[in-house]
Amino acid sequence: MLEWFASLGVGGVLAGVIFFWHRRDTQVYQATLIELHSRAAERETALLTTVRENTAAITVLTTIFERFACPFDREQHPRDAG
Repeated sequence: MLEWFASLGVGGVLAGVIFFWHRRDTQVYQATLIELHSRAAERETALLTTVRENTAAITVLTTIFERFACPFDREQHPRDAG
């Protein structure tokens, strides 16, 4: 093994070290990107769920408001009732 490294010379050994270091760094970077994408997808799902729930609540409250508040508004403004 030592003879093989010696036959490569300093430049060959240095190139090999740089190659393996770059490969390891690239793998870590890709794993980080995959993890960040996963987290973003979870946050997006949670946000969409919240928006849907809030929309449903606003719809219910609007319906309740229209049923119960609008008759009082009509009594206060008879010109609009007509």
